[in-house]
Amino acid sequence: MTVYSKYLPMDTAMRIWDVMFRDGEKFIFEAALGYFKMHQAQLLQVSVCPRSPFVSHRPPFFLLLSQMEFEDLFLFLKAAPDNLPESQLFQCIGAMSVSDKQYEDVLQRATAIPDA
Repeated sequence: MTVYSKYLPMDTAMRIWDVMFRDGEKFIFEAALGYFKMHQAQLLQVSVCPRSPFVSHRPPFFLLLSQMEFEDLFLFLKAAPDNLPESQLFQCIGAMSVSDKQYEDVLQRATAIPDA
């Protein structure tokens, strides 16, 4: 139950938990996408994924997220400001419409064992 509680203001984390209990675990994923969407300008300006294959152009937001390492995304979330505008965050989360199929596909890829 510590998801987001360490890096987001407690009121915001509690609101995320409330919605997660109402809507299900997929909301935790949508909250992360919303947070990254809210900060997309920073993500697109800062080169936090030197392992990415693109150099000369900036990819669309979701392509960028798919190319970033999990650790880089975690470090970005960890740097959340204390004065995070909650209403803006929840507007961005609301814009993240992830179907159950899309969520299941992401989970399956995230938990797949790579070929040795």
